Amino acid sequence: MSPGPGPADAVPVTRLLAEFVAGTPASAVPAEARTRALVTMADTLGTTAAGLREPALAVLAAGLLPMAADGPSRVAGSGRRADPPTAALLNAAAAHALDYDAISFAVSGFVGSAEVSALAALADAGVPAAGRDVVTAYCLGWEAAAAIGRGVNPGHYAKGWHPTATLGRFAATAACCRLLGLSAERTATALSVAVAEASGVKTMIGNMLNPYHVGTAARNGVVAARLAEAGFDGNLAALEADQGFLNLFNGPGAFDAVRIVEGLGHRWDLVEPGPVVKVYPCCGLVHSALDALLDLCREHRLGPDDVRAVTVRVHAFVPRVMHVDVPETGYAAKFSVPYCCAAAVVDGRCDLATFDAVREDVVDWSSRVSVEVHPDLLDGSTFFAEELSEVEVVAGTDRLTRRVRRMENRGTGANLVVGDVRTKLADCFRHGGVSGDPGAAWDAMMAADGSAPFEMWSHLGGTDG
Repeated sequence: MSPGPGPADAVPVTRLLAEFVAGTPASAVPAEARTRALVTMADTLGTTAAGLREPALAVLAAGLLPMAADGPSRVAGSGRRADPPTAALLNAAAAHALDYDAISFAVSGFVGSAEVSALAALADAGVPAAGRDVVTAYCLGWEAAAAIGRGVNPGHYAKGWHPTATLGRFAATAACCRLLGLSAERTATALSVAVAEASGVKTMIGNMLNPYHVGTAARNGVVAARLAEAGFDGNLAALEADQGFLNLFNGPGAFDAVRIVEGLGHRWDLVEPGPVVKVYPCCGLVHSALDALLDLCREHRLGPDDVRAVTVRVHAFVPRVMHVDVPETGYAAKFSVPYCCAAAVVDGRCDLATFDAVREDVVDWSSRVSVEVHPDLLDGSTFFAEELSEVEVVAGTDRLTRRVRRMENRGTGANLVVGDVRTKLADCFRHGGVSGDPGAAWDAMMAADGSAPFEMWSHLGGTDG
């Protein structure tokens, strides 16, 4: 499916993506992709539970629910139901409220939470949805966004766009179109609506716009698919047109249209490199540094009194995203390299409790952490496969150094341990105070790829307060 080289409008990107989403048989989706879809969907269930009590969710619910129509779609953990777009937004925002949900490397952002929240909203609204149909739709939506990501990144990310928002809505839209059984032409129309709605910039880092971006991706997916189903029209070349998404969001010559479509149906992002299921509830750009630092401290039995200084050398893109020096809130602390690393040394861990509030002892210790740009990681060409964190620890007269590549993080690709995700889900249920049984919820999600009707938020039960 390679149309050959040429300008963007010579490559029918929108049509070929739509044909992939609408026409790929469920049997063509690799078993490994389906299994990893189930794991990331279960992970989203957990991160949604953990995010239900976050301030962003309270504000979003207070602002949106009074205006929402009564409807069939569950608002997770609340006992409320609303119209599908509003429910999808609130549930996806909850899933991302702690920056703890799963990542696609190609997208360089979060797409699964938007997808499954949108799909669950449609299923609640009466769209016939056996679990296997939802899993197929989820896989194809993930892959559609990953394909676009391969063609526009790292330039798209480097320009300051937030791919979670700009590309995540393509994932949710494609997934909803597949679940609704739309034709390729109707799917292309829905993608054009997603182009019209595409937005999201990285100034959201450390504030409530971050989960809101995931929420709007889910909401837009529901709306775009339903409008296309109802007969709406749009530019069926909205991605590749002269004034379409690729040229406007990246700039002429700053993307690869052929790369978007050439792997469709053959290359599966869910399989290789596979999803990133976060093991630390903070920005993914610091995870390799945390892996390195925690390993050094454990191997050499170092505590906070033993370590005089920590230097973290990162990619040039990292300081622009993890820009918080001294955080004022637990949420902002997730985007502070010094704070995250200081917590890892002081506590010997980095988990949900780390970000409950900003601790003065961690802030004080963080003055020992310095962040530098690694001289080998200065531009976009090194942002994916070559990206790493190099950590140097000064302990007494010793200088200990460890490098960890981003694609070798714990929870990433081949390093994804399914048992750890199950444990994470249980931790998230406890953190969110939901009444559901995490073991039963996990088992149900792992068995979801079958003929039974799809269920998502009922596994949470209610909340304790």
